[in-house]
Amino acid sequence: MSKTRQGPTRAILSGISARRLSNQIDRAHRGTFGARTGLQTIVKAVAREMLRGRVSPDVISATITNHLVNHSARPEWKQNGSASGGLSPTELIDLVQQCVAEVAVE
Repeated sequence: MSKTRQGPTRAILSGISARRLSNQIDRAHRGTFGARTGLQTIVKAVAREMLRGRVSPDVISATITNHLVNHSARPEWKQNGSASGGLSPTELIDLVQQCVAEVAVE
């Protein structure tokens, strides 16, 4: 995880963290078994790493949410809000914010 910060409200995800998040976001869009739990695990791991780099929880949440929002989801997910059985964009964003909040108080 990169500890580099860009301004007071931006942080950079490392390539590995970004790939892991992207893969799990794809699974969550598809509604793959265990995708929600896997995404929670990865978001918490990335948040812990960023906290060790002295990035604030608000910036972490914004950085991961930004990655989620800008993720190149399948066209049907963007049109319909979710693939069959997958998590909606709102559910994914709520999940990220909840995970970061939990890690911040550990």
